[in-house]
Amino acid sequence: MSFGDALSGGWHAFLTAVRWVLVAVGAVLPFAVAAGLVYALWQLVRDRLPGARRRRRTAGGPAPQPADGPADTPGAAEPADASGTVAEGDREPR
Repeated sequence: MSFGDALSGGWHAFLTAVRWVLVAVGAVLPFAVAAGLVYALWQLVRDRLPGARRRRRTAGGPAPQPADGPADTPGAAEPADASGTVAEGDREPR
């Protein structure tokens, strides 16, 4: 077997693989188009549903503010005395 024969065999294998990929794409394509049409139709119908406007409005609005509480404050993990201040020796190193 010569270099030319090996090159020819490799090219033939490459073309065979490309043909198989094209056959697979051709087999899946009608289903993908149908799924795309169903998805587009669903988008149109979903926008006309009664609750869609309310959900869309809340989803696109500003982010909700965090609740006030000790877990949301920056120094919440530090122990405090009765007055609410943190003693210098009680702070954890950062």
